[in-house]
Amino acid sequence: MNRKSGMTSIEITISLALILLFLSMIFPILRMTLKLEGSFLFQERIERNSSRLVEMLTKEIESSSFGEEEYRGREKLINGKGIYQLVGVKPSSLNESFFSDRREEGNMLFLEIPCVKNGKIYSKYYMYRFVGDTFLVSQCTNEFKNIYTNEEFILFDYVSGYFKQDKKGIKIVMKVKKEKNYIRELKDYALKGRKW
Repeated sequence: MNRKSGMTSIEITISLALILLFLSMIFPILRMTLKLEGSFLFQERIERNSSRLVEMLTKEIESSSFGEEEYRGREKLINGKGIYQLVGVKPSSLNESFFSDRREEGNMLFLEIPCVKNGKIYSKYYMYRFVGDTFLVSQCTNEFKNIYTNEEFILFDYVSGYFKQDKKGIKIVMKVKKEKNYIRELKDYALKGRKW
């Protein structure tokens, strides 16, 4: 009897059924693995960006002080720093009455940072603030002894927080959030200012 080599339709059907069964078990595991990888990558990015943000703010606060330029309300600041509670849209100018409302805790930090260029000392002015779920910065200008705020830029999304003045210096308390399953609170970063 001469038998031809090959597979019968029953063997092919059983093989396909086993392959489909195997794939139906593998795909959910693969999908879950990809979702977990995305979550871990997101958390790693948040950790890295929040650390950079705190490092940047630390440098800005440490280098803040009074320069040679005069502006109305500067005597209300401490070494070129002030914390304020700002509700609503940012003001177009920061006048003496604004600087008079300095607080121990608030959602906005104003900094004056002296710089040297071509042997001349001038100052840069920054306004950092938490609004809703964003962290914003505005560079300000000193014109006719008034501080004017320029365009705001988003530094960090999905974050809320506040600034607090304590005995150690200025502290930032920041809560990072994006998804319900990832909320991380960064606090007790004592950002000390320069002592004079």
